[in-house]
Amino acid sequence: MIEILRKLFSIFLLIYLFFTFDLAVLNALGVIPAVQLDIKSEILLILLAALYTLPMLVLHSKHEPSIGEMIVRRIFHVLSIEVIVIGYEFFFGGIRSLKPLAIIGVSVLGVYFMVCLADWLQGRNDAKKMNRLLAELKSGEK
Repeated sequence: MIEILRKLFSIFLLIYLFFTFDLAVLNALGVIPAVQLDIKSEILLILLAALYTLPMLVLHSKHEPSIGEMIVRRIFHVLSIEVIVIGYEFFFGGIRSLKPLAIIGVSVLGVYFMVCLADWLQGRNDAKKMNRLLAELKSGEK
């Protein structure tokens, strides 16, 4: 349970980081109007990052899922995040035209890709450390 919470918190921080970065890039490119970040906006970003972290629970499993199950879970995960983000923008953001919603959808896919890449790199580094420790233990036993 603690491992799941640690993983969710790590993903939450990555989503918040990349979400803020993505917002800054879209502002700099002029794709979205300039947003002044005050405390209310920051709290909203934190709440949205927490909301976008919840679909990560779909990927958790007590047993090792097959490749097919994992692909289905990833697709469901991406679609649920897209529905949450676009639904939020449609109902609460006041965006009604297709172009801004499409830009937001592509932006969310970019953030999702960056979060998955960062998570994969972190897991890869952890695996390398474990393999190194196992090799040291194995060589010490001989």
